[in-house]
Amino acid sequence: MLKQKIDNPVWQKKEEWWYNVWKNVEPPFCPSKREVMFYEKAVKKILKRKNPKVLVLGSTPEIRDMLAKYKKLGVYIIDADVPVYRAMTRLMKRNNKQEKLVISDWLKMPFENDSFDLSLSHGAFSVIRLKNHEKLYKNIKRVIKKDGYVVMSRVNVEPFLKEPISFKQIIDKYKEDPKYFKNFQNRIYILYQLTSQPGLYNYKTQCFKYQAMARKLKDYAKKQGLSEKQIKSLYFTPDFDTNLKCDDTEIQTLKRLKTMIKKHFIIKETYQDAYHPVAKIFVHFLCQPRK
Repeated sequence: MLKQKIDNPVWQKKEEWWYNVWKNVEPPFCPSKREVMFYEKAVKKILKRKNPKVLVLGSTPEIRDMLAKYKKLGVYIIDADVPVYRAMTRLMKRNNKQEKLVISDWLKMPFENDSFDLSLSHGAFSVIRLKNHEKLYKNIKRVIKKDGYVVMSRVNVEPFLKEPISFKQIIDKYKEDPKYFKNFQNRIYILYQLTSQPGLYNYKTQCFKYQAMARKLKDYAKKQGLSEKQIKSLYFTPDFDTNLKCDDTEIQTLKRLKTMIKKHFIIKETYQDAYHPVAKIFVHFLCQPRK
């Protein structure tokens, strides 16, 4: 049955799309080298254990490549999206024979209690609705051993709320230096700064009105005489537009984030990279389950 689905043209098209996107993506959408080193510190904490097992939420190739260096590790990838998993596997530099794919939803987590020594995830919570975060925390805590570790990277809106920018400033900057917007990280950074604009970030729901921002930016850019091609160059990716299904992007304040994590885990260490100002969007937590 799985082979029939894999051979399905729709799945193949999705796999190819993700392969081409991730092949060209840069941090923060994928983990940086130093961020992977932070994950690896946790891996080294469990290497002396008998038959250590690692659970990876999602198929991030950078994390899986790092794990492939350690032959004694049992690695379990939990991902419900097989085309994405196949695309990410094609991008790996190492072949890991110790790796197993579990096709399942993270909210179901089909493992017994205390199954793993370590859980790793990069941006996993970003694709889960905020109302389900509590369930995901509980699932991770349940399957991790009491003396195990959890490393998670979480999106944090705080830096952008403190660095306000207006639509006018963005368009003025484009007119002054259009080359600035050719840099992937610059585009992400400058657009997330728009969370500071009135009506675009809801503190109660912890949501950034992503598509509302795009529509307002597009309308303002048109009024300032920018062409369709120039307007598209302002966006995160070339095909980013205002017709995506989800209008709200859930992105939490650091205070809310830590409060939710501390309910289930003890935060042992945090890390933020500094390769670009946009790196501040991710906070990486090394945790242990709270008893």
